[in-house]
Amino acid sequence: MKKIALICIPVYLMAVWFYGCKKESVSPTPDPPKEYHLPAEGLEYTQLSPGMYLVYRDSATNTEDSVLVDYSVITQKFSPEKSYSGGGDLGFPYTIPAYYYDVLTLKLLKANAPAGTWFLGSTAKLGEYMTGISMSDVSNLVVFQFPRGGAFDMQIEGNTYHEVLRFFSTNGFPETDSRFLEQTLFWAKEVGIIKWQKKNSSGIQTFTLLRHG
Repeated sequence: MKKIALICIPVYLMAVWFYGCKKESVSPTPDPPKEYHLPAEGLEYTQLSPGMYLVYRDSATNTEDSVLVDYSVITQKFSPEKSYSGGGDLGFPYTIPAYYYDVLTLKLLKANAPAGTWFLGSTAKLGEYMTGISMSDVSNLVVFQFPRGGAFDMQIEGNTYHEVLRFFSTNGFPETDSRFLEQTLFWAKEVGIIKWQKKNSSGIQTFTLLRHG
C-alpha cells in the first residue's frame, strides 16, 4: 500500500502542474480598438453652431444671400479589422486593426430660397494616416483640408479676420468643358467660409461674407 501511495503523489503533482500551465496559456484579452478624433484646431474652422446665420453678397446678382447652419454634428464610426493578401498596396499580406473614427457632417441652407436649397453640404473625415481633416462637398470635391500652413489676416467687406486659411480645388475638367468647376474658399475660425469664389465654363461667381451671428 505504501508503494502505491508513493506512486500516486507524483501523479497528483503532475496533474496540478499541468492544470496550472493550461490556465496560464489562456490568450490575453485583446486591446480595445483605437479611437481617432478630428483635431480640435481644425474643427474651429468647420464645426459651426446649429442656428448660426451668415449673410453673403452674391456677385452674380449683387444681392444678399442669407445662409443658416442647419446641421453640424460629429458622429463616431467603426471600421472593422481588414486583412489584405499579397496583392495589396504593400505587396505582401497585412492586417489593419479595427478602430473608431470621427465624421463631421455640416449642412448650410439658403434661408431666402426654396426649402432645402443647399449652400454647402459637406462631410469632414480624418486625412491620410488618420491625421488632420479632409472635407468634401456633395459633389465629392474637396473644400477644406487641415493642417495647412500659410494662415493670414484678411479683410472682407470691411471686416478683418485672423488666421484665415485658403483652399483651392478643381475637378480637373478643361475650362471649355461644361462640367468644369474650379473654386477657392477662405475659412476663418468660428465663422467658416468668409469668401467663396466659384468658376465654371459660364463665368465666375463670388460670395463674400457681410455679417454673421
